[in-house]
Amino acid sequence: MPTPSNNTPTKVTIKPDKNTSVNLNGYTEYTFFINAQEYKELPLDANVREPNPSKSQPYKEMINTLENSPEDFLENNLGISAIAEKVERLSGEKFRLTFPSGTGILNGGHTQRAILDTKCKPETMNALVRINVREKKYTLDRIAEIAAAQNST
Repeated sequence: MPTPSNNTPTKVTIKPDKNTSVNLNGYTEYTFFINAQEYKELPLDANVREPNPSKSQPYKEMINTLENSPEDFLENNLGISAIAEKVERLSGEKFRLTFPSGTGILNGGHTQRAILDTKCKPETMNALVRINVREKKYTLDRIAEIAAAQNST
């Protein structure tokens, strides 16, 4: 089950390079493509585990891609999957994502960690990350079920 946090950023403003949205079964699914240097940290409340970069081979491979062939990052990485309560289009191409406690990244915590750990490097200017955000209100139990399913091997 997600662990609600008092430190959850409740609102995150992003400026994607490209975006799409589709209405499905009573909710909207957004896909954002964001330059790694413009990436903003999303809450991890909904994730089934904290990222552990020191033990994660995929994390190390993501770092290698971001540093040595960042143009391949989008194709090599499934991206980040998150649940937000609200997605608002602001002026221009900016969006505000609202994350109440217990929501946020379902799958992709190691991806977020790799991006945050390398975004200050000039190479990441050539890296895009995919973020899928579902705009829907769920119970914490349902969020836990979705996160567990997305993180199972």
